[in-house]
Amino acid sequence: MGSILSRVGKFFHIFELSYIIAGAITLSALVFFYIKLGLIFPDWFPFQQWEGIAIIIVACYVCGLFSYVAGRSLSEILLRWWTHQIIMSNALKNHDINEIEKIKNNFSQNILKRKGHYDALYRQMWCEMTHEITGDQSTQHHFQNLIPYWSMSATYDGVAFAFLAWALVLMSTQYYLWVIISLIAAVFTFHRGFIYYQNQIKDIVAYYTMKHPPLIPMNQVDSPLQDQ
Repeated sequence: MGSILSRVGKFFHIFELSYIIAGAITLSALVFFYIKLGLIFPDWFPFQQWEGIAIIIVACYVCGLFSYVAGRSLSEILLRWWTHQIIMSNALKNHDINEIEKIKNNFSQNILKRKGHYDALYRQMWCEMTHEITGDQSTQHHFQNLIPYWSMSATYDGVAFAFLAWALVLMSTQYYLWVIISLIAAVFTFHRGFIYYQNQIKDIVAYYTMKHPPLIPMNQVDSPLQDQ
């Protein structure tokens, strides 16, 4: 199953289907709402066959971009901004990494007193991985394994917003049962996207541990959280 999901994630990344799928669902909601309002289609509709296909693809892509941005923003507000520090802290402890002590020596105390010090460390790990890609095949392998996590997380965030769009449209037409179903689907997809986000962080930390073995056990290092 893991291999299948990995291949699906890579397929989404290559063809940007993370945008197309969410865009198609959002566009269908907008078309449904347009029809329910009883609005008259313009004279230039329908298009010629090839024109219609091209316009639908572009419309799906544009709607997908908007769905991704909106869905990712909601995910960050509802889930990511307050859990990133917890996930990073647990991952560091599980691997006995003393990088919090190291980051104390590299950054000013004013920065460390903020909650963004884990985000700074996470970005440092990403930068080191991307810097080592060209000269290390093992790094390339680990980076390729992270791509499906990002692609699937983006797909789920965009699809979650698309389901929210359907919920709003169906609410205006008083299909309340389908509103509930759409909301449940949105919650489920947000949750699945968050799981891929967690796995991405854990794999980044695991890779960093492999490249930078801990100097001292984590339980011997004072956490910066104690200074807050």
